[in-house]
Amino acid sequence: MRLADYLTVGYLAMRCPVGKVRDALALHDAQSQRQRGLPHEVLVYFVLAMVLYARVVPPR
Repeated sequence: MRLADYLTVGYLAMRCPVGKVRDALALHDAQSQRQRGLPHEVLVYFVLAMVLYARVVPPR
């Protein structure tokens, strides 16, 4: 991984704390119903990262 990858994840966590993510999930009744390996909060960060890197083409 590149240093920029870690900084982006850290920036996401700073700008969008897990408390706010949980509040948004609860507001839309989309919070996790049981404990899983990949909770909904993590999926939100994953989707945010996908949006940020939408134009990035993986190396061949």
